Amino acid sequence: MAATKPIVAGKQVGWAELCSQVLGPVGSVRVQRAGSLWGGYGSVTEVCVDSSDGSGKQHRLIAKQVDPPKGAGVSHDRKLKSYLAEAAFYSHHAATAAAACPVAQPLLVDVSPSRHFFFLMNDLSEKFPEQPHSYTLQEAQAVLDWLAAFHAVWWEQVPGQQHPISHTAPLPVTAAAAAADGDAAAAAAVPDSLWDQGCYWHLDTRQDELHSMPATWKDLKAAAADVDQVLKGIRLDGTKAPCHRTLLHGDAKSANFMFTADCSACAAYDFQYCGEGFGVRDVAYLMASSVDEDVVEQQEQQLLQHYHTKLQECLQAQGKADAAARYTFEVMMAHFELCLVDYVRFMAGWGFWGNARWAQRRARQVLGQLKQVWEEEWENRRGAPTASGCVIL
Repeated sequence: MAATKPIVAGKQVGWAELCSQVLGPVGSVRVQRAGSLWGGYGSVTEVCVDSSDGSGKQHRLIAKQVDPPKGAGVSHDRKLKSYLAEAAFYSHHAATAAAACPVAQPLLVDVSPSRHFFFLMNDLSEKFPEQPHSYTLQEAQAVLDWLAAFHAVWWEQVPGQQHPISHTAPLPVTAAAAAADGDAAAAAAVPDSLWDQGCYWHLDTRQDELHSMPATWKDLKAAAADVDQVLKGIRLDGTKAPCHRTLLHGDAKSANFMFTADCSACAAYDFQYCGEGFGVRDVAYLMASSVDEDVVEQQEQQLLQHYHTKLQECLQAQGKADAAARYTFEVMMAHFELCLVDYVRFMAGWGFWGNARWAQRRARQVLGQLKQVWEEEWENRRGAPTASGCVIL
């Protein structure tokens, strides 16, 4: 299938014209459609640009074009919001992330009034040519290193958002939409709008799946709202605690990471569900979705210890020694187990995949202990904060 011409600033433009606007004078431009977006919402195109000076130098780029079908409902709304979150990440946060861990770098981000989105980025495969799908221990540790570095950047310093994206709020006014309305000041940039909860399965957006949970998961269904409150960082008085919270990738699965030739390091892309939360929400999803089943079953503790050790190193390097000291392995495990239970809650209503047997077994173990954990957690949230201002969760 031929690559579709990009829609930028509300109009269709040629590939050569677009590349010259971004890179300056170019020679020939070759494009090849590489795939489709989830649900038929657009396409991904490989772009190879020759230099105009005859030097033989080439630029390899990736274009992600979102052309949403007409639609309505929770799922459609969630997808549109996810692309706005991705536009916000690449426009406002990618450069900060890149100082700590490799991410796709944007050359152009465009949001049209008609809710068309266009992203032009560097091709990660030049430096990260491999993309394994069921991770070995080494590959899983490389992604955990990346996640630890990413989480440390915003640890307890989650950037404030102009318009945090939530399930109930309407889509924020985009830069292009503001321009169309004549609001030049508001149109200066893509709004800094990440998800108020990073990930695509948080409870607010998954009520249909909650209602579809079978009776075999009735205990998890009953606990879902309370687990969600803890994962939101909500205190008993209704305020939100910043302790141990950061920005999440939000969709940390194998399809969104590229590796070096020896698979010792990786880079990430696809930040549609980037937002706030406990970092191990990314870790739980990674282990449930993308690590070889035998590795997860036999080396779960080794993987979690690896992430915690790397996170501690990264927090120290970021000058956050106090935060590192407070985030003990025990606290991290409490977060991890609740995050895994929460993800199983989603899968129980949507459909199990990945390391489903491990995830279900671990979730049932946690549910069996939840009464005691809950009593301790509520006691912590009722009690006075520690000297650092944080309760355990």
